[in-house]
Amino acid sequence: MSAIALVEDYLNGRNDPLKAVKESLDLCERDRNGSFLNLDRKGAIAAAELSQKRYSQGNPIGLWDGVPIGVKDNLALAGLPWTNGMLAYQDRMADFDASCLSDLKASGAVIIGKCHLHEAAMGTSSNNPWFGPCHHPRLYGFSPGGSSGGSAVAVASGLVPLALGTDTMGSVRIPAGCCGIFGYKPSPGKVSQHGLEILSEELDTVGLLAENLRDLVEYGSSLVGLSEKPAVVKMESIHVGILDESDLGECHPKVISAYFNAVSLLQSSGISTKKVPWEKNPSGLRKMGLALCEKEIYKKHGWLLQSNPDSVSPELTKLMKFGKELSAEELNSIKGKLKESVSNMKKYWSSVDVIMTPVTPCPTHSFDVSAPNHFADFTAPVNIMKRPAVAIPFSETEEGLPLGLHVIGHEGEDPQLLSMISTLVDALNPDHA
Repeated sequence: MSAIALVEDYLNGRNDPLKAVKESLDLCERDRNGSFLNLDRKGAIAAAELSQKRYSQGNPIGLWDGVPIGVKDNLALAGLPWTNGMLAYQDRMADFDASCLSDLKASGAVIIGKCHLHEAAMGTSSNNPWFGPCHHPRLYGFSPGGSSGGSAVAVASGLVPLALGTDTMGSVRIPAGCCGIFGYKPSPGKVSQHGLEILSEELDTVGLLAENLRDLVEYGSSLVGLSEKPAVVKMESIHVGILDESDLGECHPKVISAYFNAVSLLQSSGISTKKVPWEKNPSGLRKMGLALCEKEIYKKHGWLLQSNPDSVSPELTKLMKFGKELSAEELNSIKGKLKESVSNMKKYWSSVDVIMTPVTPCPTHSFDVSAPNHFADFTAPVNIMKRPAVAIPFSETEEGLPLGLHVIGHEGEDPQLLSMISTLVDALNPDHA
C-alpha cells in the first residue's frame, strides 16, 4: 500500500478517503498479528469524511490528507488509551495530542489507532507480557523486532501505508529491518517529543515506517519539516563508508554475505566506498546507552515497584532496579565515555557522506527464544551520536526472514541523507524499491 498512490487516486477520483479508511479499519480488525492495541473507528471515519469533503470540493490540505496511519502507543492521542505498553497505564486516557500527531491531523492524516509496542518501549522483541506478542508478518510466532513492532507489522501487512514509531536505540530501524520495510530515524530535535512517553530524553526520536521508498522520502521529509522533497543525488557524487570484515565478527554468516553483496553492488554502480572504523566495542556502547535508559525509566516509573509491583514484568523490574542502583558518579562516568566515543567517530567518519552497516547482526528470532543481546549493536551508536539513519530492505534468508541495510548520515543533515537514499536503493536494487 502506498500513501502517495492513495492521494493520487483521491485526486483522480479513483478512490476516496472514506472508502480507503474503512478498508484499512476492516483489515485492522481482521489482523491476527496483534499490530494494534486500540483502534479508533469512530474518530477515523469522522476524519475521513472531512477529508472526503475537502477532496470533493477540490481543496485537499496536502500530502497527508486522507492517508490512514498507525501510531505507536507511547504517543498521546486524545480520547484513546495511552498505555506505553504497560499494564499500569492500560486505562489511562490521553486528553491531548502529542505535538507530532496534532501536526499530522492538521495536515489531514487519518489516525487509525494505537500500535503495539514492547513494554515501556524498552526491548526489541515486541513480546509484551500484558498485551501479548506482536507477530512477524511473514512467520507467525516470530518476533517483528521492536520496540515499534506493531507499527512495522501494520505497514508490512498492508494495514496502513505509514506508521509512526519511536527510536531510542534502534526501535524504528530494527523492526523495519526485521519486517522488510523502510524505517527512518531523524536527527534529534527534528520532530517534537511533546506528548511522547519518554524513555530517554537524550536518545529518543519519533520516526517513520513505510513499505514504499517514495513514501518514506516524501513523508519523512514532511515529518521533519522540510518544505520540498530532497533532490536525488547522482551515484558518482556519493561516498559511502563501509565496514571491515572484522567489524562483522559477531554477525550471522547470512548477514555478512548479504552485506558484502550490497557493497559489491554499490561499487559496481560507480558509488565510491571507503572502509571506516566502526565503534571498537559496540556492545559496550549499547550497554552504556541502556544504562541511561534504566536510570530514566526508574526515575519516571520506579514508583510502581512499591505501589503496584504486580503491574511491572520481571524483565522490566530488573532493568528498573539497575537504574535505581546506578550512582550519580557512575552516570557521569558513562556520559564521559560516550562523549569520547562520539568525538572519535565524528573524526573517523568525516571523509564520507554516509556509513552503511547491517541493521541487525542476525535475522529475527522465534518467540521461543530470547532476543539476542547484541541485536541493537549497529543501531544504538547512531542514537548516541545523534545521527539520522534509514533502514532499507535488501535480502532475506531461505526461510523468508528479511535482512536489512542501515544507512547513517551526519548529525542534523537529514535532507542530505534523504536525498541519497533513492540513489542508493537504485544501486542496490532491492525488491521493495
